[in-house]
Amino acid sequence: MITTIVMMMIGLAGLWITSDYLVAYTRSLAQLLHISTLFAGFVMVSLITGLPELAIAIQAIIEQVPSLSTGDLIGSNLVNISLVIGIPLLFYGPVTIEKRMLKTKIALLIGITILMTIIFLKNTITPSFALLLIITYPIALTALWFMSRNKHISDYNDFSYVHESASIILIKLLLITV
Repeated sequence: MITTIVMMMIGLAGLWITSDYLVAYTRSLAQLLHISTLFAGFVMVSLITGLPELAIAIQAIIEQVPSLSTGDLIGSNLVNISLVIGIPLLFYGPVTIEKRMLKTKIALLIGITILMTIIFLKNTITPSFALLLIITYPIALTALWFMSRNKHISDYNDFSYVHESASIILIKLLLITV
């Protein structure tokens, strides 16, 4: 029990340290590639942080415990919407979101929520639903790409220079997730 708690604390400390690098390198890469930080977060950060959940989902299905995967999906979304947004805002104050960006974000969120509601009401996820879910990501990615192309340099926040190439930054991003 004590070993588990110590290991968890070490893991949380490592997570805190690597998250700092992930944010810094993603911001640098966004500036280097002239894309918005929203798009960089949607593509790189969400994909990188979602990989452990994908591994859990695959392992749960292999071990024939699909309810574990469903619980992880619902629980992680609840944590992301409530705690991941709520705690930083509680300590660091309000964040302004452009109305143009907000409409697309809300549309994407409502769309995926409706899709997941339909799937959960069916009580069985078929390969055709799985394909529909997989197709949803590139559609959302494309919508955000077109939005990010029209962003001004001010969206790249306070990074006025980048010292590393995109390939070095991508390698570092992958290494900190291992």
